[in-house]
Amino acid sequence: MRHHTIPRNLGFKRRKNSGKRKSGVLYIEMDGAMLNTRKSENGSTWKENKLGLVFSSKNIRNFKSESGQEYHKILSGEYISYIGNADTFKEHLYAMALRNGLEEHEKIVVVSDGAAWIKSFLTTYCSELDAIQILDYTHLKENIFKFANACIRGGKKAKTAWGTKLKELVKAGKISEALKMAEPYKDFKREGIPNIYTYLDNNKECIDYPAYATKGYFIGSGAIKSGNRSTMQERLKLPGMRWDVETAQYVLSAKMKYDSGLWDSYVVPLVYKHFGLRPPY
Repeated sequence: MRHHTIPRNLGFKRRKNSGKRKSGVLYIEMDGAMLNTRKSENGSTWKENKLGLVFSSKNIRNFKSESGQEYHKILSGEYISYIGNADTFKEHLYAMALRNGLEEHEKIVVVSDGAAWIKSFLTTYCSELDAIQILDYTHLKENIFKFANACIRGGKKAKTAWGTKLKELVKAGKISEALKMAEPYKDFKREGIPNIYTYLDNNKECIDYPAYATKGYFIGSGAIKSGNRSTMQERLKLPGMRWDVETAQYVLSAKMKYDSGLWDSYVVPLVYKHFGLRPPY
């Protein structure tokens, strides 16, 4: 099998193929969030931080609450954060996915909001693997109702009813019917409002939710959304905070190792090595 070249200086060497049978699902989630920075040369103060998360189905456990409600918990996964261009971020994400067994898993599932730079990750790095992309269902619902509120005539009840019907058609896998329902509005244009017909048509390969449910795949990117809140909101977006990009990147990189459970095994030895000391363990 032909392999893509590992980007330099990412701290990873490819493992030799162990010959073990592939098993499990490796999930890759990506999202972006804006960070307020000090004014740059081009006058912009907001830059996008790109966040990636990789975790294996082998590290997911299912539980049942006292009331009988079932829920799951991701026991471990690895985060990566990068303030910069998408191509460099994808190289770092690919290296992280390899560290977490990209080529040892039977299936690769990328869950995202459908952005073009995210969709290209599969074609660039996973073209020779059994990999699929799933459009985040929560993001899809948000876009449907955002469009309905902006485009559908009538009061709130009519807008909600239209959005609910379209959402249910998509959730049931009736994509042709959903596109037919949205087609009368395919020429609608308004800044900040996604045209739902174009959105569905561009992502029709990624919204077969009944098939995903049958196979037990996640259809939402809640884990990466939660990561964005803990990294950006709780650490870098407190009142009055504005960051130099380089400093923010250092803080985010350290936070990623901590949130990934790698602080003691990765960061602490580097600190001791920097000062010429031996770690206490």
